[in-house]
Amino acid sequence: LPLQKGEKYYVVNDSNAQWWYVRNMAGQSGYVPTNYIHKPNTLNSFDMSDTHMQVLLFA
Repeated sequence: LPLQKGEKYYVVNDSNAQWWYVRNMAGQSGYVPTNYIHKPNTLNSFDMSDTHMQVLLFA
């Protein structure tokens, strides 16, 4: 999945320590290296606990 700086991504599967399967805001999904993205440290992060997804940002 091509990454864009500032884009938000939702974690679909984080079972692999080096590659996570994510979905972007446009609905496209794919694997991304975990060292290219980070979890935001704000209370304004989306809470999607019902689907076990987390928001990530491409740094």
